[in-house]
Amino acid sequence: AKSADKEVRFTSMQCLVRTAEFHYKYLTAPCFEAIWTVTLDIIKKDAEAVVQQAVEFWSTICDVELELYQDIEEAECDGEPTNDIIIHHVMRNISSHLAPVLFECLTKQEENIYDDDWNTAKCASACLTLLSQTIRDEIGPIVIPFVGNYINNENWRFKEAATMALGCVLEGPGEASGMPKTLQQALPFLVQHMKDPSLLVQDTSTWVIGKICAHFPNIIEQNAYPVIEALIVGMNSPEQVIAVQACNTLLSVISLFKYDGEDTSPLSKGFSVLLNALLTASDRTGAYESNLCVTAYEAMNVLISEAANDCQDLII
Repeated sequence: AKSADKEVRFTSMQCLVRTAEFHYKYLTAPCFEAIWTVTLDIIKKDAEAVVQQAVEFWSTICDVELELYQDIEEAECDGEPTNDIIIHHVMRNISSHLAPVLFECLTKQEENIYDDDWNTAKCASACLTLLSQTIRDEIGPIVIPFVGNYINNENWRFKEAATMALGCVLEGPGEASGMPKTLQQALPFLVQHMKDPSLLVQDTSTWVIGKICAHFPNIIEQNAYPVIEALIVGMNSPEQVIAVQACNTLLSVISLFKYDGEDTSPLSKGFSVLLNALLTASDRTGAYESNLCVTAYEAMNVLISEAANDCQDLII
């Protein structure tokens, strides 16, 4: 891993990833300490391909330990012994050290929103997602300060990195993590950033709102109107990728409001505006090629099928 040859370092990291995947139970605390020192040095200053393999090692440890935690939960539910399940709790012990390194990697994103190549920032976001799923509520105190410090930073890289970090960790923590309060505070910034000069900030902010819909829906339900208004603006973006992301997220938001058979709903007041916005999006140039048309029609279907009684005349 310390060879002067980049290819040798790359292959060494690949070997470590395979070792983590197939021989996790044989790794000891001194092994992990040595690997941490080596991978940290690589992540800070090596070539991007080698850096990604170093990050991948810790993603693999997350994968392994997440599966082991699930095995333990299942065994306990079934009343079976768990003594034979070997787990080192590496990610719980290293998370407060690894996360800041991943946050720094998130600031190395590509500015071109249409660049789909795998890069260090995407690799770090994948690792952060797995870390959150593995340590659950413990991720809250680690990520919340970073989000609070940088989500409205003047530098678009830090702003987008903090926004991405927030979205990545939503699958792990629950109500006890402090995340709901953070989301309430962050949501106005996310809505505001959907009009940011940086397309990447716009795209990531819109994506995070969709993640909030999936994991903390009450936050969106309590703030539906400003969110929907911003998403309608997003669907009118000249950039197709922003319009598609906005429409996907709008579908998630609309799906939260199921008021079929009820007298009225929170969406009744702006029902016609919302319906017309989706119709316009479905018919815009390039809508068929980008799947914007399909998503818009799906959103209209949910909007109409779950509409309250006071919207029926508008539908007919």
